[in-house]
Amino acid sequence: MRESGQSETWYNGELFRSAMEARWALFYQEMALIWTHKPDPVDFESESFQPDFFLRQGLWTIVKGTFPTEAEKDKARSLAQRSGYPVYFCYGEIPHPDLNDESWYTASALAFFPDGPMDEAYWWCECPICHSAGIQFEGRAANLPCGCMKCVDPGWDPSHCHSERILNAYRNARKAEVTSGSTDGHDVLKKRIWFPFDWE
Repeated sequence: MRESGQSETWYNGELFRSAMEARWALFYQEMALIWTHKPDPVDFESESFQPDFFLRQGLWTIVKGTFPTEAEKDKARSLAQRSGYPVYFCYGEIPHPDLNDESWYTASALAFFPDGPMDEAYWWCECPICHSAGIQFEGRAANLPCGCMKCVDPGWDPSHCHSERILNAYRNARKAEVTSGSTDGHDVLKKRIWFPFDWE
């Protein structure tokens, strides 16, 4: 098993630009989110820009292993303004939540909104009532579009971004195996099969 960094990687019959992209695709699949990989490029004044994913709930995601450069931030900001949909720039490894370590979500997502502002510390969360999933500031389910929690949870409850479903999706994406040997020479990401004695 090896991690291929930026090498193109097959997952579930689709070729991704990197193993990290493929891992996020696995996460979205585990969360039952409907997404499009490499949607149509968006034309800017001097170039075209192609985000990594568009999710049907109305948001773009861009995936990168490192913190975005100023030029990348500018592209994300422009994409949000031109399309009318928020853009979430996911950087770093697939999260590994740890309530005992406040730094566990340092590498989360930057958010760029159509009306101009940028924010940080956006995490995936799940509504405990209708079980819809979304990405919100510090994983606050009260802000999810479903509105279920608006009258129930006025504050922050960390269980919303640590639900069993989210933790399992992160684990499966993080622990999936990258191997060589595809017929076309590209790497392949395979979901790991878990056994009862596995505890990770």
